[in-house]
This record gives sequence, C-alpha cells and structure tokens, in this order.
Amino acid sequence: PSLNIFNLEIKINTETEILVTNVIGEQVHFESIQSFGKYNTQIDLSDFSKGIYNITIKNSDMISIHKLILQ
Repeated sequence: PSLNIFNLEIKINTETEILVTNVIGEQVHFESIQSFGKYNTQIDLSDFSKGIYNITIKNSDMISIHKLILQ
C-alpha cells in the first residue's frame, strides 16, 4: 500500500513495458523501457482515486501482473 508514489525496481534484459490500470481497465500509467540492467522508477498515482490498481510488467519473455493499493 502507498499514499501516492510506488517505487519499482526491476532487472531488465529485453525491451519492457510497464502498464498501470484501474479496476475497470482504464490505463493510468505507461512506460516503455529500452535500457537494460537494473531499472528504478517511481509511479505517481497522486492524481487518481484511492483504490486497487493493477500493474502489468511485460516483455518478450514474460507477463507479470501485480496489485497496487492506493490509500
């Protein structure tokens, strides 16, 4: 859970996309990453309503979906 900002650290070995959607599937954040190695980013959801969001991390090797809880 977070109040506004989520910190994300991932290791990237291929082009990767980060997508955050709300519970009805609307996109609220998107990043396309071209760099390789350790990647750090902050996802700022302070302009959005409290609730549950889904974060999808996708590349040619895998798709990983997690929940973000905005308090």
